[in-house]
Amino acid sequence: MNHNYPEEYGDITADFDCTPYPVKENVSAWIFRLRDTTIGSNIIERNYKSLTIFPNPANDKVLLELPEQHQNIEIQIFDRLGQEVTRLKALPQQTQVLWDVRYILSGVYFYQTEISGVVYRGKIIVN
Repeated sequence: MNHNYPEEYGDITADFDCTPYPVKENVSAWIFRLRDTTIGSNIIERNYKSLTIFPNPANDKVLLELPEQHQNIEIQIFDRLGQEVTRLKALPQQTQVLWDVRYILSGVYFYQTEISGVVYRGKIIVN
């Protein structure tokens, strides 16, 4: 089966199938396979970088290290459901941003920012 992605991804197709895999007599598990049929397509070429995050996992604070040269930036933090939790701001002279997680629920969080035209994304674990 072939699936076409939305126009914003360019000309991308993926091949996927579903096959029964025998586990024991009269019992099967279904195996789903997804293959990229267009290596080199726009979705593959999108480069995301990550910031250095420590400590990760964190208990009370997280430091996000920033590239040396940047403008005023905002780092968005999202929970696992995609809801924005907070926005961290940084001035051009800052080399790190502190996120106080003492009152944040334990779980996995994601950050995203754009610095000098480069998108940075990553994961932060809060204990």
